[in-house]
Amino acid sequence: MAKSKNVSINEDVLPAFLPKNDYNTLGFPTGSFNQLARQSTIIMATNDNTTDTTKENQELSAIINADRMRRFTLLDDVFMRAVFTDNLEAVQDVVRIILERDDIEVVEAKTQKEFVNPLGRGVRFDVLAKDQTGAFYNIEIQRDNRGASPKRVRFNLSAIDWNTMKSRDDWEKLAETWIIIITENGYLCKGKPYRTVNRYFDDDREPFDDKQHIRYVNAQRISDDPIGRLMADFNATDQDDVQLPSIAKRFRIFKTANIGDENVSEVMREIIEDLKKAITDDQREEWIAEGKAEGKVEGKAEGRRKRAHRYSAICSPSILRRLY
Repeated sequence: MAKSKNVSINEDVLPAFLPKNDYNTLGFPTGSFNQLARQSTIIMATNDNTTDTTKENQELSAIINADRMRRFTLLDDVFMRAVFTDNLEAVQDVVRIILERDDIEVVEAKTQKEFVNPLGRGVRFDVLAKDQTGAFYNIEIQRDNRGASPKRVRFNLSAIDWNTMKSRDDWEKLAETWIIIITENGYLCKGKPYRTVNRYFDDDREPFDDKQHIRYVNAQRISDDPIGRLMADFNATDQDDVQLPSIAKRFRIFKTANIGDENVSEVMREIIEDLKKAITDDQREEWIAEGKAEGKVEGKAEGRRKRAHRYSAICSPSILRRLY
């Protein structure tokens, strides 16, 4: 019967960003989530005669996964979900800061909220929140400009309407809605911190008061003002660089906390599993894309050379030889 075996990592080939004085054989403090993310890739069912090649493969996977975990930010969908799930305070802070209003009190917030349409296309929101007046706020994180297109926004707005209006409600009970789109590339922001979309009559600019609002936020615009500092938090990879307390606390939990502690809820454990899967999926998609970009045959070899170059500073020579 196969048995679980830890594959030791040579300290000399650990990435430069990892300190080497207080790390165990996996390169991370005992109990940390970072350790779990890497350990899941290098602990395997193996016989006693595990080959050196297998160990090198595991070592490479551990190094790459450590790099992936280090680079997670709030602009990554799965990590954003981790930070904002069951974190009403953080959702409220983000809405207040981006809309520049202190009167909003978020009373309900869900991440990955899904509305199913039996007659057509459904929708899943990154974050959907509701305030004390009944207004709804949909926060979307978009790294790809296509996901922030005006027609996508239109669809989200309509989905909120037809899922929150009761059968015989008067039209005047239709809730006020805000779509907040944080775009990594500053899509449609024209270099500004944000731009707001509202409807007006085209002849005299009188507001068309349908209570629907859209705000595009430029994640590239980092500055010393509330929105600029919030965008710095969204771009941060290290918990020590996050300034907003409601985000920093959860950020630290998923980057460094001991997941064996009793105060780590079952929801958090599920999210951790999603984070681990995201690391693997992200790695696989990137490597596949590299191969496709160069062609089915040449792309595979070129992709290996690119990966070897990328990790040349952190991999042992034996691993580098296998990547070329």
